[in-house]
Amino acid sequence: ELGLNVNSANTFGKTPLFYAIEFKRKDIVSLLLEYGTDVNKKYINDNEKLALSANIGGNTPYFITFCALEHTSKNVLMHAAAYGDVEILKMLVAKGADINEIDDLGFNALDFALAANQ
Repeated sequence: ELGLNVNSANTFGKTPLFYAIEFKRKDIVSLLLEYGTDVNKKYINDNEKLALSANIGGNTPYFITFCALEHTSKNVLMHAAAYGDVEILKMLVAKGADINEIDDLGFNALDFALAANQ
């Protein structure tokens, strides 16, 4: 409505949908889905991480945080599985989230749910 991009991402590749999931805001997840957010969006991959880390320069704390990012290529469904909200998971799958996707380390949504004791 205001021309905002629902798929706008930060340095790590996280869109507003990732944050709505983290805070278990079903209302925001629903709104983002209504406006066509990408349900298969992923965090940055290892190659992007390497390229971006070369441009960080002297910001050592940020560089350490950035390099510690594990499970690059983690997608929205994996992220949601780790936070354990079944209703949000159903919403994502209904909108076409790929349940068979794996991240750069070979983990899928079920692996993230199990790792988070969900």
